[in-house]
Amino acid sequence: MTLVKLSSVRRHAVLWTSLVGALAACGPEVDPADLVLMNGTLITVDRAAPHAEAIAITDDTIVAVGSDRDIARYVGPSTEVIDLAGRLAIPGFVEAHGHFLSLGRAKMILPLDQAGTWQDMVDMVAFAAGDIAADVWIQGRGWHQEKWSEVPAGTVEGVPTHHALSRISPNNPVVLGHASGHAVLANARAMELAGIDSDTPDPPGGEIVRSEERRVGKECRSRWSPYH
Repeated sequence: MTLVKLSSVRRHAVLWTSLVGALAACGPEVDPADLVLMNGTLITVDRAAPHAEAIAITDDTIVAVGSDRDIARYVGPSTEVIDLAGRLAIPGFVEAHGHFLSLGRAKMILPLDQAGTWQDMVDMVAFAAGDIAADVWIQGRGWHQEKWSEVPAGTVEGVPTHHALSRISPNNPVVLGHASGHAVLANARAMELAGIDSDTPDPPGGEIVRSEERRVGKECRSRWSPYH
């Protein structure tokens, strides 16, 4: 794919403007645009007319898209005309990094972004554990330790150990995803089912956070995300 580099095509503008002037006389009069891109391959994202040759822009608004002949009438004395020389022009992308499937899944499990403290999270898990059968997984997502109003006691590298979760949910595995999607908190039952103990090595690209006594803490971090 070849994208447009404006600095490499502006030198053609004078010659192209002369040609455009001749074409402009063929159409009805319109207000001149600030910028016209012509002689290109434009992707319109319009199913009715997916491709075009030229585009006219005024301020930050596209005023017309079509053939070179269609757009020629938007060229005035002050219009900047750029000859794309057949190059590709596409709409600008604004990527909000939303992860829509992940967002939807997060709405179906414990909303940990609403927890103002670590104890709030523990209470949410305790409530969930009181209404389900043994070995049913309890999942949540959205916690962020830097958004808690207080730092819980006994943290390892800024996050709590598994013990509180393991006490209130000894029979149900608990996995709580970080807001970033690159870390999870797990209780003892979840680690047991995953085969994780104090001797388990860190996985490739990840880290199992441990206490100073080398007992497993319970946070697993990874460069990749199981949530995305």
